[in-house]
Amino acid sequence: MLFLTISRSLGSYGDEVARQLAEDLQLPLIDRQMAFKTWLPEVTSDHQLHMLRHSYEFYKHDLKDGLTFQEYLEKKLREQLDVGPCIFLGMGSQLIFSDHPLAVHVRLFAPEPVRVSRVMDAFGLNEQQARNTVAESDNRRRKYVRRLYRQDLEDPYLYHLSINTERLSAVAAVSLIKALIEEKRQTSGFAPGQLSFFAREKAEGGFRHQIEQEFADILDSYGVRWAYEPTTFPVKWDEEGNIVKAIAPDFYLADYQTYIELTVMDPKYMSEKKKKVQLLKELYPELNIILMDKKRLKAFMERFALKRGGDLHEDPR
Repeated sequence: MLFLTISRSLGSYGDEVARQLAEDLQLPLIDRQMAFKTWLPEVTSDHQLHMLRHSYEFYKHDLKDGLTFQEYLEKKLREQLDVGPCIFLGMGSQLIFSDHPLAVHVRLFAPEPVRVSRVMDAFGLNEQQARNTVAESDNRRRKYVRRLYRQDLEDPYLYHLSINTERLSAVAAVSLIKALIEEKRQTSGFAPGQLSFFAREKAEGGFRHQIEQEFADILDSYGVRWAYEPTTFPVKWDEEGNIVKAIAPDFYLADYQTYIELTVMDPKYMSEKKKKVQLLKELYPELNIILMDKKRLKAFMERFALKRGGDLHEDPR
C-alpha cells in the first residue's frame, strides 16, 4: 500500500495539512511527538530523553542490541508499515524511505516573511520574536537531516511534490496531495485497489477463500497475532520504472516477523508462484516469508485437526 512522508518548514501549513490528510484518509499520523511520548520513554532514561531533544549527535550513541538511538527510531518507523499505511511527519522519513517504491514524498514551504506573519498570528508573537522562532526552527530541522543523513532537507529531488503555500490554503494543499496519491495509484502498475490508502475489498467474512479463514482460526486458537495481506511488495519493474509484478503475502505473523503465503492452486501454476516468492526474497532479504504449498498446508491442517471446508485444489486468491 502507498504511504506518505511529509516534510515542512514552520509556518508552511505542514502540520495542518498532515492532520487533515490523516483524518480524510483515516490513517495514523506518526510524528516526533509520538516518538518522544510513546517509543523513546520505553527504552531511555530521563537524561537520555533530554539529550535526544537537544543534541543531534546523541542519536548516534548506542542504545541496546547494537542499535543506536537513530537506528532504533528508524526501526520503529519501519515497523509501522507492518501494520498498514500511515503518514510520517518529519523525522527524516523522506530519507529513511527514500528508495521505497510505495512511498509518496511531499514537502511544504513558503517564503520566510509569509511564515513569520503566520507564526505571529498563531502564537501571538511580535515580528522579531516570530522571525527568531522561524529561524531557529529552520536551523534545527536542517541540522537534524544534515548531521544524521548528510542530506539537504530542501533538495527538491527528495520529493515527488513540493508545495509553496504562500498563495495556497491548507485545504488546497490537501487536495493537491490527494490528487498526487490518486495519480500514483493509477499509474503504479498494480491492480485497482491494491495501492489504495483504504482497505481493499475482500470476500464476505474478510477473506478471499475459505482456506484462509481456517488458517486464521488455527492462529487464533494458539493466540498468534496475525494481519491479513497487510503489505504489497513490488518485485518487478519495466524499463520506465513502472511496477509490473507484485506480491501481497496472505498473512503476517508479527510475533515471529514472518509472512505466510498460502497456495493450494493447480500444480502447473506452482512454478510461477515459487519464482515470484523467490524474487521477493532476493529483493527484500530482510523478510522472512514461507510459501505453504498444497502438501505443507494439508499437513499443517491435519496436524491441528481442523475441519477443511475449502477445496485444496482451489487457488486461495
